Amino acid sequence: MKTLSEIFKDVKIEGGMIKSTVKSLLPKIEEAKNEGYRITEIFKELEKRGLDTTINNFRVILTELKKGNKKKKNVILVANDKGGVGKTTITSLLNLPNSVIVNIDSTRIIKNIFPYKNIVDFYELKKAENIDLEDYIVSLIENSPFENIIIDTKGGLSEDLKLILKYVTAIVVPVKVGDLSEEASYEFIFAIKNYLDTIGRKVNWAIVYNEISPKFLKKIGVKKYDFVDLIKDSIDFLKEEILKDDLKVVTYLKRSESITTREIVKKDIDDLLKENFTAYLPIKEEVERLNKDLKVIL
Repeated sequence: MKTLSEIFKDVKIEGGMIKSTVKSLLPKIEEAKNEGYRITEIFKELEKRGLDTTINNFRVILTELKKGNKKKKNVILVANDKGGVGKTTITSLLNLPNSVIVNIDSTRIIKNIFPYKNIVDFYELKKAENIDLEDYIVSLIENSPFENIIIDTKGGLSEDLKLILKYVTAIVVPVKVGDLSEEASYEFIFAIKNYLDTIGRKVNWAIVYNEISPKFLKKIGVKKYDFVDLIKDSIDFLKEEILKDDLKVVTYLKRSESITTREIVKKDIDDLLKENFTAYLPIKEEVERLNKDLKVIL
């Protein structure tokens, strides 16, 4: 975490006024806010540097800050080359504030599975309004109130996927360890990274090893918290040879009948928790842990 002194070290203030323009100061203020500093702390730092925040400077800065304070849009892609690895499940478990899920798999409708989520099945929308996919994603980024746009995909590096990769800020890849699809998942990651490099796009990556069952871990004699050590070679390969510093987190999701129940009865975990607290508390904690792990990609 940067200190306020580090953030504002280049700011020049003379006679209580900002030597450079107010707009040049705004990115510094935004950076400080993103680091977790309150606006009062920021202005105290500026006062130390000689800024008179008791007169017009204070009002001008806040006015400009408010005018330009458009919230950052996160476009999170959940993708893999193979079907059945848990893309839609992981998508539906992402508890991001002010979010919308856009399903671009034309073969299935998911809003009926998760009626408590804000979901757009794009190809249903396209039938009704004949809207272009890229135009729709751009309109969500530029005009919608949604801060987090989560895109659920069909398997493979499709033309639809290529269309929207230039807008993506983070990619989550669910992988089934020990499954025949595991190697194909790594090949898919390599293909996507190569494509992103060709279009000059840098994004944050997360790998989620999905459906790690207690039975599986017991069979191989590994405690759940030591699981990531088990796949260390795979992680090292991804980090050193393919994704490098773009790989922000590797995590996992344990298999649970509760997740299947949630999809069958079409109820959120919080609603199920009210019905049977003891039964559903473990999966509630597991999902919270997963979301905490994935925060680093935002």
